[in-house]
Amino acid sequence: MFAGECIFARTCLYSGFMNLPHHTIDSFLKVLQQVDAKRVSDHPYCIEYFNQIRKNGKYFLTIYHRVLDTVIKRCNRPTNHIRLIDYGCGNGVLGLYARFCGFQQVWLADHDAAFAAAAKRLSELLDLSVVVKQANIEQLHPERADALVATDVIEHMYRLPDFFQSLQKINPEMVTVFTTASNPENPWVVKKIKSLQWKDEHEGNTGRGLSGDAHPPYRSMRAAFIKQYINHPEDIEALVYATRGLIHEDILKAIHDFLQDKTLSTPAPESNTCHPETGSWTERIYTPHELQAAFAAGGFTCNIVPGFYNEFGNGAKSVLKKCLNRLIPIFGKKIAPWIMITGFKHDSKS
Repeated sequence: MFAGECIFARTCLYSGFMNLPHHTIDSFLKVLQQVDAKRVSDHPYCIEYFNQIRKNGKYFLTIYHRVLDTVIKRCNRPTNHIRLIDYGCGNGVLGLYARFCGFQQVWLADHDAAFAAAAKRLSELLDLSVVVKQANIEQLHPERADALVATDVIEHMYRLPDFFQSLQKINPEMVTVFTTASNPENPWVVKKIKSLQWKDEHEGNTGRGLSGDAHPPYRSMRAAFIKQYINHPEDIEALVYATRGLIHEDILKAIHDFLQDKTLSTPAPESNTCHPETGSWTERIYTPHELQAAFAAGGFTCNIVPGFYNEFGNGAKSVLKKCLNRLIPIFGKKIAPWIMITGFKHDSKS
């Protein structure tokens, strides 16, 4: 029965478990599917994103179940003794699922105002008590959180080592679990991501569907910024190339160095590129070594394991994905559609 604005009034049904029960997936999905996306947000991108999660709810919640189960095992304590941050939370579904499963306290954090508002609204509709903040990690200031989870976030962070240094200040024994579709070992994934990077760099984005906010080509944005300080066309072009993967403040430093002694910075490796105003990478491809170095900056190490395909459905595609999932234990990350990265203190048991 529904009451007022709340469509779910019983929280923390599964607190105290050392392993997350699988039936929580179907229980939470049943609740989630009763929510009208237009009641969560009036922002088109938030609505589109929420509908995508609902449409493939079994798949996404199975991923979230694996993430939370990993947190529980790594923290080595029951859910009602774990304080969790859902970072870059979007509509907040992962963090709200954690609260539904009895996690002691949950913070939902996103730097985007529309998503932060949507996460707060969804928490109200589900009657799940969480803290929602529009904030980055430096602004969050949670009480000593035990763990941080994030889906499709790590590949967009501008200064990854700085992020882990900030986490170390919150809790030097913080457990982190990230999922990302930026799998550097799957050649088909890498090819697709490089195509997206080239498009953002040279063509821009129209902002349709789930492609994110519209923007001009990143190289054009950098050129417009550099032209404020440099006049010679050849120098401008050289700096536009050299500053691929830099935010405005770092582009300014590169311009200063160039004016001093004609030194050019080194562009981001591979075809990686980022929004020069926000620093958000286009699905950055990190090598395992780069990831280990970033985690190590905060005193953490990391473990990387393969994800799985969405086999929940009917038809030939689902059969193919089931077959691929059976092959992942053999071929590992080389054929996986995404990876899960678990971070923990250096001297923790691996």
